[in-house]
Amino acid sequence: SPLRYKCKSSELGQEMVSTIMKARKQLGPDVVDKRGYLVLETEARWPISELSQLLRASTSPEDTDIRGFTFERGASDFMHAYIDGEAPRIFADLRDTFSTPTDPISGFQQWVENPPDRVAYLVCPPLKEHAINNLLDAGIRSSSRPPLPGFNELYWYVSFEANTPAPLHVEDGGAGSANLLVGGADKHWLVIHRSSASKLEKCVRKEFRQPKPCSQFVRHYNLILSPSWLEERGISYEIVTHRAGEMLVTLPGLTYHQVCNTGCNFAVAIN
Repeated sequence: SPLRYKCKSSELGQEMVSTIMKARKQLGPDVVDKRGYLVLETEARWPISELSQLLRASTSPEDTDIRGFTFERGASDFMHAYIDGEAPRIFADLRDTFSTPTDPISGFQQWVENPPDRVAYLVCPPLKEHAINNLLDAGIRSSSRPPLPGFNELYWYVSFEANTPAPLHVEDGGAGSANLLVGGADKHWLVIHRSSASKLEKCVRKEFRQPKPCSQFVRHYNLILSPSWLEERGISYEIVTHRAGEMLVTLPGLTYHQVCNTGCNFAVAIN
C-alpha cells in the first residue's frame, strides 16, 4: 500500500522538513528508504477556478521557461518527451472536468503506446504572489545556499491538459524532492524501487545509444518507460496516485521516477 502520513497545512512551510522526518519514522525508515518515497496527506488544496484566476492575473512566462512537450514514440514500450521550444506563451484556463483512469498501470501503458503529438505544460518560477508559494521549504542547509530556482526556490508546474510528462530522472546532486499538488487532476508517479536503480541504469546503457559520461545520463535520454518494459527486465517499481492536497516526497539518492498528469492541475515543487 502507498506510504501515506496525515498532517496539517501548519506542518508545512518551515516545518516541512521536520514533518517529513516524522512521517519517515512513523511509516518505517527501512520501508520508506527501500521504496524511495512517501506521501503527506495535507489540507492544502485550492479550487481549480481560483488557480485559473491566479494564472490570469500572473505575469507572462519567460522565453526560457518550459511551456510544453512533444513526444516521439520509440518501440511500443517506451517513448521520448522533448521540451517544445515552439509552445505558445498564452494558455487557456484550467478546466475542472477530468477523469482519472481506474487502473494507473494500464493508463500508463496506454499513454506510452499512444502518446499525443504535443501537450501544454508550464514549468516556471512563481509568476505572482500567492499562499501556495509559502508551503514548501528546502531546509536550513539548502536555503543557506545562493538562490537556485527549482532547488531551494520553488517552481510552479501547471498542466493544461491530460498526458503532460516528467521524463525518467533522479534529482540533481542526488537531492530529494517535494511536490505538492494544490489543485486539479491526479498525478501518476511511476517510482523505481531503489533496489532496482542499478539494474535500470544498466539496461538503459545497454539498450540505448552510448551515453556521455554523466551522473544524469538517464535524464538526457528524455525517456518515459512503460510498465511492460520494466517488468520484462525485472525492474521493481510502483505507480502512486498523487491527489490534490497531497505532497509526494522522493528521498535523496537514486530514486528514479517519471510522472503522468491525468488532466489539468497545478503543483508547486522544490528539491
